[in-house]
Amino acid sequence: MLSTVSFLVAIGFGLIIPAIPIFASSFGVNKTAIGLIVSAFAVMRFSSGLVSGKLVDRFGERAVLGFGLFMVSFFTLLTALSQSYSQLLIFRTLGGLGSSMFSVSAG
Repeated sequence: MLSTVSFLVAIGFGLIIPAIPIFASSFGVNKTAIGLIVSAFAVMRFSSGLVSGKLVDRFGERAVLGFGLFMVSFFTLLTALSQSYSQLLIFRTLGGLGSSMFSVSAG
């Protein structure tokens, strides 16, 4: 089950990453701002690992994994519905937090 979920999450990331720069450029931002959108997810995923670990200790692996998957899915949907660059940045960053929760609880 866990390997299936991990596979589906990886497929989802692989599908959305190439579209992010194209989508971000539709807001009329420069290449640095586009790079920030791509990096925000990874930076949040990396920097929130310890917090995610504490959540796993407190609430258990299954609950944190489920909530992390929900967060990634929800904020990816909101990313697609973004109306501004700032929304896009916030939603990608929060998706990174969900990804951290998923990764830490699955590992």
